Amino acid sequence: RVVLWQHTFGSVLAPGLERIASQAAIAPDGSSIVYSDSAGGAYHLMRKLRAEHEPVPLAGTDGAVSPFFSPDGAWIGYVTTDGKLRKVPVAGGGSITLAEDPASIMISAAWLDDGTIVYTGEGGGLRRVSGNGGPSTAIQPIAVSVRA
Repeated sequence: RVVLWQHTFGSVLAPGLERIASQAAIAPDGSSIVYSDSAGGAYHLMRKLRAEHEPVPLAGTDGAVSPFFSPDGAWIGYVTTDGKLRKVPVAGGGSITLAEDPASIMISAAWLDDGTIVYTGEGGGLRRVSGNGGPSTAIQPIAVSVRA
């Protein structure tokens, strides 16, 4: 038995709020799970290795929610409560800001095999940014017609 969340999420992700965010991600190789917790009055990411009993905090992830892994498992991406898309190396190190326009209500992102990250932008549309940073671009919806 493993207990991940040790603390309440308080006002940021409380039930009934108009905010949707994922709170955990499993590494592509299944070696660990990363999740957001609220210890010490601030949200940050915790990493629980499969073979360990206790999780460890990931430094530099203050305000982190909605974690997700890069396809190779070397990076963890996340969105912050103050509206930034960031990444941090799994092995440890500083966080890097990739974009400053993610949505504050539908907080979601995915790292694609081509090295780009797709996320919900402010205003509700999907955006794409390189996993190495740089300018983000809007993803245009595809019109689909159905014939009866």
